[in-house]
Amino acid sequence: VGDLYLAPFGVNSTGFTTWSPATREEIVARNPELESASFAYVREGRPYPVIGLSLLGPAEMMPFDLKRRAYKMAEATPLYTGLSAASNITYTKRHFLGTTTKNNTVGGQVEPWAFGSPAGASTPLPAGAAAGEITVPAP
Repeated sequence: VGDLYLAPFGVNSTGFTTWSPATREEIVARNPELESASFAYVREGRPYPVIGLSLLGPAEMMPFDLKRRAYKMAEATPLYTGLSAASNITYTKRHFLGTTTKNNTVGGQVEPWAFGSPAGASTPLPAGAAAGEITVPAP
């Protein structure tokens, strides 16, 4: 994807995205380990991009039943990636041994550089909290 769609426009597909050089500096101030990271910016005068993402479910529950898929729409922008509101989803997998069920709470937003980070369930918000800030390592 990077070679086909991004490279012709000079965008490094292994880098990160953010709105502007000013927001890059804010990110690096909070995350000094990203000082040498490559960032792509939205060109000045261009509209604010909001890209829709479809989340299907946890990998361990694949393949997903065609009639019971629970797609969740997330957004990716230069300033955040994720879902604005949290929701609980129950995934069901039928297999020759019976049925496996998994309940997940999905939702929240991270800065685009942190999307794909290995953190997540290991660093949740405190019980009962609907909003807050967590620290995740760079992917």
